[in-house]
Amino acid sequence: MVFKVGDMVAARVRVENRPQWAMMKVSAVEGTDESSEPSSYVVVDLYPDSDDEAVVHKVKAKNMLAFPPDPDPELPNESGTHIYALWYENSDWSTVFYSAYVAGPSEYGDDWISVRYVGSRKLFDVPTDKVFRDPKPRKSASGGTSASSAKSSKSEAEKRKSGRKRKSRSAATPADTK
Repeated sequence: MVFKVGDMVAARVRVENRPQWAMMKVSAVEGTDESSEPSSYVVVDLYPDSDDEAVVHKVKAKNMLAFPPDPDPELPNESGTHIYALWYENSDWSTVFYSAYVAGPSEYGDDWISVRYVGSRKLFDVPTDKVFRDPKPRKSASGGTSASSAKSSKSEAEKRKSGRKRKSRSAATPADTK
């Protein structure tokens, strides 16, 4: 996929010294000519932690996805599918995506999905435009954490509780996001 300056994307960038998916905005396109696709993009954090901080990353297209994603009406019915989802707290959404699994359809309707974040036993309802499928899919038959991701469960849960607009919350309701 080719992106242009100003596009909103989910980009795999280094956050707190480890690769994570985060919401970014394309600020420059590099290495293009008329016959080829860009070699990389410069993306900027939409909501840096402080006003003084401009967080800029150079990212290859293979580490970027259009965001919000195209509607995926089948996703709520695919329990156990690995996804990445934003986190909600205090009337605000995180800018970092967290590893989660589809738990099923949400009681709030077709534009919502019930998810279980890695490291949590609770189910959370999230709007479908705040999630995307894992670009390198893995699936747990139980809909919980697979063996390969279980060891990261504790650190995922801890990260959601601290910094960079990481959010902990109960299930959001449609009224919470208006």
